[in-house]
Amino acid sequence: MERWLHLSLVVALLTLGGAVAGSTSATAEQASTTVGVVVNEDGNSLALIDPAAGRAISSDDLGGAFDAPHLAAFDPAGRRLYVGTKSGSLVVVDVTDPVAPKLVERVMPGEPTEIHWLALADGLVWLADEGESAVYAYDPADLSEPEVVLGRDEGFDTPHGLALRPGTRELWITNRPKEAPGFVLRVDARERAVIGEPLETTGAAGDRPNNVGFTPDGRWGYAVNTGGKATQVTVIDAETFAVETQVEQHPTQGLAPHAIAFHPGTGCMFVANKDGGTVSAIDVATNEVVGYVAVGEEPHGVGVGPDGRVYATAKGSNRVAVIDPERLEVVAEIEDPALAGPHQIVFLGDTATMGTPTVSTPST
Repeated sequence: MERWLHLSLVVALLTLGGAVAGSTSATAEQASTTVGVVVNEDGNSLALIDPAAGRAISSDDLGGAFDAPHLAAFDPAGRRLYVGTKSGSLVVVDVTDPVAPKLVERVMPGEPTEIHWLALADGLVWLADEGESAVYAYDPADLSEPEVVLGRDEGFDTPHGLALRPGTRELWITNRPKEAPGFVLRVDARERAVIGEPLETTGAAGDRPNNVGFTPDGRWGYAVNTGGKATQVTVIDAETFAVETQVEQHPTQGLAPHAIAFHPGTGCMFVANKDGGTVSAIDVATNEVVGYVAVGEEPHGVGVGPDGRVYATAKGSNRVAVIDPERLEVVAEIEDPALAGPHQIVFLGDTATMGTPTVSTPST
């Protein structure tokens, strides 16, 4: 979520979709630029786009492997992309050559419900299964069955977000019950056990915390609460695991904070506000909102690209908005027939993906 690596070949992955049966391929000239690969929720596909050119250069449905692909995590060592779907499956894709992704395996850890955030931690691939109120972890070398299953007995209730706290083995998992206050549970990825007690984010019923973003030093966690009329981003002291404050956003522009990413150049958390149609910037030094940028309908994903700009997926507008993080202005928009409900943005690199850590280790 913090550092981005320029590669000479395709290295990035955006979450769009727009696949057709089969695929289109990029030319050698196109593949020489830094591009992104895309997981498209409504298009049931992966797409590769060139942010500089503002267009898609390939798309692939991997033979119908996807059913509402939702969120993804990238393993740079194995060059694999792990994609969770809203039909409850984990789809594993070899992206050694992102222009020609290859299906490795498709597994169903439990019932066909909804897998949301994924993370890589302590050699395992972790999944939050909201429908089954369970957290699963797989060994990438053996996907026959989960190595870890944590559920209601361990305190989980509709888990949605998964994020690894930098510099630790702590996985922070947001739980978002519909009628009760949402909360965060921590898991020690090595011990494969829950740490301590749950922490409510706002204390309001139906606040539905979606996920957590961290400052690079792991000192502070920022939970985005997306339920009902929620506008708060909850600031958590990660050392004491206690709520420090609530960042109260604008009642319309900051409605339903959905995804979050830290921008190291500005020292701001950038938040996709799903029902506000904006991306907001929160200065972590003051915990104050410094501005809002209109990006389109239903922004679901946000992240920092290898060029230092902020990318937001406006799912309802079938658009990726590119934001100058200093001026807080949209400087480009990627609109292409290949985009069909772009959900999350992910860049393939050695240290991070769009919106969530990838090496150690959005939403609806």
